[in-house]
Amino acid sequence: MMKILFDFQNMIGGAPRTQLTHMQTMKEAGHEVVATIGRDADVLRRLSGGIRIITVREFLLDKPFRNLVLIKQWLKILESEKPDVIHANRTNQYRFLGVVSDLTGIPLVFAQAGGVALPTDLRPLLGKTPVGYSLENKKTFVSAGFEAQTVHVISNRMHSLNDSAASHRELGKSISILLTGNIKGSTVNGMMKLLRNLASIGHAHRRFRLLIAGQDITPNKNFDRQVAKQIALTNKSLIRDGFVEHLGWVDDIGPIQASSDICIGKGRSVIQPAMAGKVCFVLAESGRLTRVSLATFDSLYEYNFSGRGDQRDDSAEFFALFTEGSIWRKAYQEAKDVQSKVREYYLAEGAKDKLLAAYNDALYTQEKEPSLRKSVNRFARIYIEWIRFKVSRSEE
Repeated sequence: MMKILFDFQNMIGGAPRTQLTHMQTMKEAGHEVVATIGRDADVLRRLSGGIRIITVREFLLDKPFRNLVLIKQWLKILESEKPDVIHANRTNQYRFLGVVSDLTGIPLVFAQAGGVALPTDLRPLLGKTPVGYSLENKKTFVSAGFEAQTVHVISNRMHSLNDSAASHRELGKSISILLTGNIKGSTVNGMMKLLRNLASIGHAHRRFRLLIAGQDITPNKNFDRQVAKQIALTNKSLIRDGFVEHLGWVDDIGPIQASSDICIGKGRSVIQPAMAGKVCFVLAESGRLTRVSLATFDSLYEYNFSGRGDQRDDSAEFFALFTEGSIWRKAYQEAKDVQSKVREYYLAEGAKDKLLAAYNDALYTQEKEPSLRKSVNRFARIYIEWIRFKVSRSEE
């Protein structure tokens, strides 16, 4: 048995939910676990079921001197805790925990939690043990210089809703739709296009209610007013045919997913209900909708159900669901057909052996002797890569 320190930056979005699931998986397997977090410690305490939580400020890339002070704090934490492995899955954290790993000789396993990973973020971690949640992540690791055989792909990271949450074979007179996802630059365009398309749907055979769960997570709440305005316009156009409501952030989305006929979003927002047999659509940044089915699974899986890549466009089928019952019955059956495959690839119970393989790889391949030279070089590499990235962006 080993002791694993799981680092959480905060509890916003899907990444900390995955980290929590993996931490609980290792605890249930008999390993000792402890967690560190910068913000939202109370949320983590409530969700973690008694796991010990240590609060430590998070790293910030644009504050190098603060980061040096934090590295010293981390050295004290690790001297006290003496974990066998550190596991982190947020870019701002694992960049600098690589430096901490060099200074202590404690191996680091770092995971790229969805999104588009940048080689400039990953290259400073060469020599540490990478985990990707998708094949897309693995390709990025390889392009950053990691050997393909050293990258562990672990997509098993969530629990299923109860099977009673599956979609019903027949629709009633109204359709309940849930769109889940925080609002930010990479998601707002898809959401806005969906709202505009709903506004022009015309007279629908079935009424519908669309709930939007998620908050504007941009620093200045840049999109709140834009989204609110479009929701008002959509509701005005729909009159009696439908209604859109923005719920904001929802702590426990499971019950709402279970009661919805259709779930829309990306990542765990659709994977989790799809594991229960729910009819689900992945919403891309372009507004394209791709229904989760056996025909689309492999391509969606490659890109972590993010909507990226060359996915099938099922937008016309989605809007036809409001008027044609035969399309719904087809969607219902195909949701049942793909359910077992989604569970195989994503159910958390399949993560234990894969996590152990990553931890053992880290223990046997990473240098155990503390190295000041390596830590200084790694710290410098972080900022060299950052400067290169900023220069390249300014030249575009």
